[in-house]
Amino acid sequence: DTQVATFADRFAQDEGVLIQELIENHVEVSCGCLEKKDGKFLELPPIEIIPQVGTFFDYKSKYEKGGSIERIPAIEISEKLREKISKLSIDIHKLIGCRLYSRSDFLIKGDEIYYLETNTLPGMTATSLIPQEADAIGVDYTQLISFYIDNS
Repeated sequence: DTQVATFADRFAQDEGVLIQELIENHVEVSCGCLEKKDGKFLELPPIEIIPQVGTFFDYKSKYEKGGSIERIPAIEISEKLREKISKLSIDIHKLIGCRLYSRSDFLIKGDEIYYLETNTLPGMTATSLIPQEADAIGVDYTQLISFYIDNS
């Protein structure tokens, strides 16, 4: 679109601008991974995030009571996509040089996966996303903390 190109040209020269496509009607998911000392991984299932107080997973959605619904498994996407996202999270973790654990965030529209970012120090409260994902594969909070200690 000509307006977008003009906007980008105007600001890119002075400050630098990143313009991304607006992805509407998407499913938001996050997926962590846990790396053992030997380089093998515990593959975690993606968690679906449904903001309740905003249109995306912002500060209020994340931290206010009732701010979002978090579902494991991410039922709005297929099992095939859930498996692909789990593997993709591990690939990204390795590609950017993370160690022990990380969590990557994605938007899903149809069968398209849009990578947003990787959090290299995700939250570690009992209600944070990685502890919820670990619990879904039978690793409770105490075991998760032990995993971190044993594999550090």
